[in-house]
Amino acid sequence: MAVLGSGDRHARQFGPLARTDLIVSTFPPTRCGVAAYAFQSFLSREQRGRQVRRIALKEGEGDANLLINDTRSIVRLFAFVLVRRFDETDVQYVDAFFQVTEHGVRRRLNSALLIVLLALIRLRSRRMTTIVHEFIDTDEIHLLHYRRAIFLIAGTILFHTEPERQRFLDFHDGRFAGKAVVADHGRDLLLFADEGRHAARRRLDLDEGACVFLCIGFFTPLKGVDEAVTVFREAALDDAVLHVIGSCRTGSAREIAVRDELRDLSAAADNIVFEDRYVSDDEFDRWIVAADAVVIPYTRMWSSGVAARAKLAGTRVIGRALPSLERQLHGHALTTFRSTDDLAGAFRRVHARTMQARSLLAPVTPGRQSGRDG
Repeated sequence: MAVLGSGDRHARQFGPLARTDLIVSTFPPTRCGVAAYAFQSFLSREQRGRQVRRIALKEGEGDANLLINDTRSIVRLFAFVLVRRFDETDVQYVDAFFQVTEHGVRRRLNSALLIVLLALIRLRSRRMTTIVHEFIDTDEIHLLHYRRAIFLIAGTILFHTEPERQRFLDFHDGRFAGKAVVADHGRDLLLFADEGRHAARRRLDLDEGACVFLCIGFFTPLKGVDEAVTVFREAALDDAVLHVIGSCRTGSAREIAVRDELRDLSAAADNIVFEDRYVSDDEFDRWIVAADAVVIPYTRMWSSGVAARAKLAGTRVIGRALPSLERQLHGHALTTFRSTDDLAGAFRRVHARTMQARSLLAPVTPGRQSGRDG
């Protein structure tokens, strides 16, 4: 009598050709880095010949939508899940995406329903991975128990750097250590614009000979972009420009204050260009490809989507010396700084290296060869 192994059980339960995956996440047009990340994962899986279903949080585009504070929305998803089986399921986790903001009975009811829904998804999936992009340190009892249940359900809990994994385990007193793993942030990423630096600069109407520094992303506290703008302005580098491009993610008073401060600081310098706007995925990548260096001065961070895209594009990063950033960009061109003086030095070193490379690549003018008069 043949022994029913795990592969046989999977074939019997899911079918030998089970190729349908599920992603639970925010998706475009929701404006956040996780939505872009999840959409790229979706495209990558489709390119590998897999069928992918999407449960979209908030107003994202998907096969079904999950509105955390809407009881009926949660209940409707039970029917969506019950009639399907999935091979691989990814849950893109950020506390704010899954936190029920209702109060009293409605909060407890919706939280319980979400836990049951995730448990059902786990039962209907061969593998379920919860990818932790961010979580907050909290002592709020309801959130602690609710979040712990979400992680108990997950088959694997995935982080993008070892410092993030260790911080998570430390906060949870070592729980989940057996299923907490690390995987490269860029494993499913694709460049939306991969036309090369020269073409990217032409499309963006940038000076081909300038040394272009870039700060791009949402205007949020703890990013330290104000420090980068101030230091760059005082460095007074020739043929160099810093582009600061972004928008407010939630429109909170703190984000608006950060945006207004950056606008005022930038206005005081001729070689700093400030743009308050949300850019498309294509343009976002085009700016990263066009830049000589992407500046990531964050004072605190989880893994960075901007850093992952800079690594994918092969663009140097100037970043604060944070363990998570250094681990994420291991093996990539990274210039780190620890202080304001360090940052000024980083700008100068990258500028000097870039302009020297440009001079070596410049065409030889008539009457001159190899730098000597003919």
